[in-house]
Amino acid sequence: MPVRRARLSAALAACWLVLSACAASPGPVARVALLAPFEGRYREVGYNAWYAAQLAFSGQDSASVALLAVDDGGTPQSAERAAHTLAADPSVVAAVVIGYDAATATPALADLPRIIVGEWGAPEDGLTFHLAARELRQTYSVPATISVTDAAAAPAPLRAGEVLGLEGFSRLRPDWQGVVLATSGAPAADAYRAQYAALGPYTPPPNHLAMLTTDAFDMLLALDLRTRESAAQSLSTAQHDGRSGVIRFVDGWWQNAPIHLFTRAASGLIAAP
Repeated sequence: MPVRRARLSAALAACWLVLSACAASPGPVARVALLAPFEGRYREVGYNAWYAAQLAFSGQDSASVALLAVDDGGTPQSAERAAHTLAADPSVVAAVVIGYDAATATPALADLPRIIVGEWGAPEDGLTFHLAARELRQTYSVPATISVTDAAAAPAPLRAGEVLGLEGFSRLRPDWQGVVLATSGAPAADAYRAQYAALGPYTPPPNHLAMLTTDAFDMLLALDLRTRESAAQSLSTAQHDGRSGVIRFVDGWWQNAPIHLFTRAASGLIAAP
């Protein structure tokens, strides 16, 4: 394992212990889960989301809410098991979900209200709130759930979703001629990037979903988290003025969500012509 990845894993493990201790402290503690990939091909998705979540929690002073980061295991089956475990834990009152396998497993979260950050092909139901434009799937030239390896091999012109914004995709396909990322996320603003980097010496660069992920946690932390029912009710009517714009959900989708088109240059993601 490369040194950088080992240090990241160690940092996550250390924080897990701290958060577990917080959850065991006296008094009621509501937990907000992050279900994401932390190992395997899509691990960069999980680590970016984890640091984005840390940024949200660093801005709140309540000891009554804790973060619980859970690895989706890298397969639909393991993600479903993880989701079932979260659903069975009464201390977990809401979840943020990111990545293909985690998004596929949302029905197993049962009565747990959840925000899906980005477009990962998640099913629609009354307790899933999609932090993405509903129309995104119709803009893609390939299936919404295309793998990063299949996307890397797909012929141009290619328009697809979140996997095109991953460093792993750019390593597999450095030539972006005719490639367009369609997303409701956006590259991190300079001020956000500085706050994100200040979280630790091994923090990865924030990806195009990092600000959206922080917004998702900021929104949840401002809700009534006494119970799952109160969290779901307040989430369905809440309006959050976040880093990514005004967020309000209508019929489970981000109302007036933007659709950004990006290509990649040496400096990173840039607006597509």
